Amino acid sequence: MRRPETLAEYLLIMESLRTKFTRVAAYRPEDILADEDKQLASERLLQELADCALDIGRDLLTERGVDPGTTGRISFKQLAKAGIIGRDLAEHLGDHYGLRNALVHGYLAVDEEEIIAQLPTVRDLMDDYMNAVTAYLGQRRTQDAADGSAGTTADPAPPGDEP
Repeated sequence: MRRPETLAEYLLIMESLRTKFTRVAAYRPEDILADEDKQLASERLLQELADCALDIGRDLLTERGVDPGTTGRISFKQLAKAGIIGRDLAEHLGDHYGLRNALVHGYLAVDEEEIIAQLPTVRDLMDDYMNAVTAYLGQRRTQDAADGSAGTTADPAPPGDEP
């Protein structure tokens, strides 16, 4: 997949990934464990959601002139310091990114049952993240309008909020 060029593209991709992930997370854990394709799909979506969340966050930080750091955990903490997301959410996202790293790099033995048990939590976590980013972008658009700023292409309407 090519790297999206705008924050709006990232948000649309993340919304699509969340929709797919919600379908996978709705399966019963025993059905996922019994089906290798469902296991692989859930792991791949966990990875892609984490990567997309991190890319969105790093873009927002860079726009504000904030160093996003060298790790996912640092970037999410920076988002909290910048007031874009809450501190608890940043901590949970950092943990999720650690799980993503374990899946991608295979440096830890990953318990499939543990991953499957986390699917509903990850779904809720990504919902919270998208809600926080959407709220931040809405506040920024309101502030830009009050300041008479024109806004940027990187400052899209939140998904489902297009004119």
